[in-house]
Amino acid sequence: MEQYEIIKLGNPLLRQKAEAIREEEFGSEELKQLEQTLFELMKAENGLGLAAPQIGISKRALVFGMEKHPVHTHLPEIPYTILFNPSYEPISEE
Repeated sequence: MEQYEIIKLGNPLLRQKAEAIREEEFGSEELKQLEQTLFELMKAENGLGLAAPQIGISKRALVFGMEKHPVHTHLPEIPYTILFNPSYEPISEE
C-alpha cells in the first residue's frame, strides 16, 4: 500500500473543493484501490471515518463504520460504508 499521511485540521488542502468522481470511474481498479486504502488507513488509526481529501486525494469519497466504539463500548455497530459524491439538501432553514 502506498504511504499516505493523514492531513490534520487547519491544513489549507482541507478547504479545497474535492473533485467529483466521474461516472466512467465507477467500477475502476483505481476507485476500488481508493476504497481499500481509505478503509485500511481508517482502521489503522482507530478512526470512525476518513475522507479522501484527508489523505491528499482530491476526490469526493469517504468511508465510515465501526465494529465496537473504542470508548463507548455499549454503542451498536455501524456497518462499514463508503460514499462517493455525497451531497445533502437542507430540509429547513434551521
